[in-house]
Amino acid sequence: MFKKTLSGLALALLLAACTGPVSAPVIDDFERDSLPSWQDPNGVLVGYVLWGFESGATVAISTAIPPNQVPGFPQGNRVLKLDLSVGQNQWAGFNHSFTA
Repeated sequence: MFKKTLSGLALALLLAACTGPVSAPVIDDFERDSLPSWQDPNGVLVGYVLWGFESGATVAISTAIPPNQVPGFPQGNRVLKLDLSVGQNQWAGFNHSFTA
């Protein structure tokens, strides 16, 4: 608990010390209709990879315009939407695997 509080305080102080707009690199943006997913030459799934219990669990991931606009972002901004149907003793999810 103490380490998390201290880390949060250090981050807040660092952000407060910035005098101009802070820009961060865009790793991936979701402003598209479909999310990329493919296999690399070694057969490893890359991109947005869905996984789950072999029978019964369903996973769907897409992009959507949220019902309430995200503050500070332009109109029509898209967000990730994850639909899961997971029964008792089942598991499901997704990961975003980057390429090297």
